[in-house]
Amino acid sequence: MKAYDKFPKTVMGFYWSIVKHFPYYYGIIFLCGILINGLGMIITPLTQKWMVQIFESASTMTLTDVLLVLSWLGMLYCSGPVLNFIKSYVHGARQQIFNRYKLFVLYSRVYDNDITFFIDMPGGQI
Repeated sequence: MKAYDKFPKTVMGFYWSIVKHFPYYYGIIFLCGILINGLGMIITPLTQKWMVQIFESASTMTLTDVLLVLSWLGMLYCSGPVLNFIKSYVHGARQQIFNRYKLFVLYSRVYDNDITFFIDMPGGQI
């Protein structure tokens, strides 16, 4: 079996093989991205709901209840930038390794072929 026989046929197949080679790093990046987007969709309705509850029941709520709600909101608002930092750090710290592996796979696909491959293939298809 030649190197170009087991190489993925599509671009998505190639990138999927790269993701499968680094599952933890891409998993962290994917999970942080999902959480960041999910928090973005959740924070605004929760903020509006909790603020309406605070103002509607202002006479019955104690100061500790208000501080509890505000601390939850503060944690939600601060978790977005923290998750974004983790995602950027993992992506930035490993980007050189990802790129080096991608280039290694691509170059090995070309260099592992015998001379008949280069004779049979036009230059633009390689």
